[in-house]
Amino acid sequence: MFILEGIFAGFIATLLFDLYQFSLSYAYNINKSRWDLVGRYFLGVSRGVYLQENIENESSEKNELKIGYSIHYIIGIIYGIIYASLNTLF
Repeated sequence: MFILEGIFAGFIATLLFDLYQFSLSYAYNINKSRWDLVGRYFLGVSRGVYLQENIENESSEKNELKIGYSIHYIIGIIYGIIYASLNTLF
């Protein structure tokens, strides 16, 4: 049961983080996170390229933004599962 609670908590927390960043970007013109660069990095890792000198200068790839957001939410869900499992221990 804690797995489902962790998935839910991680997804909601990540969504709230994104909404908070969007509001900061709208209100104060603060730059949002570049999830397209995360997607570009993981697409490079899938081809065996682990180090890139300047990832912003690399050419754009198809679906890099979707992949970046997916990685972002997967990591948030993993943190949520860890959080829920620690709550069951204590």
